[in-house]
Amino acid sequence: MRKHKEKSSFKVLVQDRKTKIRFYVLSNRLRQHDWQCNEIGALNKANIFTEDLQKWVLLRKKYKYDKRKQIRPITFRQCHLCGRTFESKRGALLCSNECRRKWSNRMREKKRSIRTKRAKANGKYDNSITLEKLFKRDNGICYICGKHLNLSTYYNSPDAPTIEHVIPIIKGGTHTWNNVKLACRACNSIKGTKISKEYIERAS
Repeated sequence: MRKHKEKSSFKVLVQDRKTKIRFYVLSNRLRQHDWQCNEIGALNKANIFTEDLQKWVLLRKKYKYDKRKQIRPITFRQCHLCGRTFESKRGALLCSNECRRKWSNRMREKKRSIRTKRAKANGKYDNSITLEKLFKRDNGICYICGKHLNLSTYYNSPDAPTIEHVIPIIKGGTHTWNNVKLACRACNSIKGTKISKEYIERAS
């Protein structure tokens, strides 16, 4: 076996036939029967021959650009909402932003109707309950943290006022005036499906 500077493996200068760029490869790699020349764009800068470095930099930019433009297989699906056949990207199930908005509204209404049915099954369901009336009754104060709330706050904000069920509907609570209180969205989401008395005792 040939040795170079007392090493069994050494660098060999080879040239790519297509691009004429020269680069170094370890001799033990060349000895392998299934060895193939790497894509020039994917090579490491340290392996390129100094005189061909500038040519390699320009080629690498083109290589990266071509890689981004790789053609992906086109899949066609039927929109879950309108039934229109469309080109699906990244496994999309809905064809347009309008369909996505309608779908999310439909899902929200579905959840609301399930909740309403459950509340009606638990007992009396009071349709007169609104956030504005509850805000006025509870003087705009969150009954859990005691914070003063504002009706004009963006509804997804942690300080936004919400209707909170003292005994959650999922645990047999009713949608009536004696079971609802005003709470900020942060407290409402942290409390979750716990009964208010238990939650306040744990928090204190």
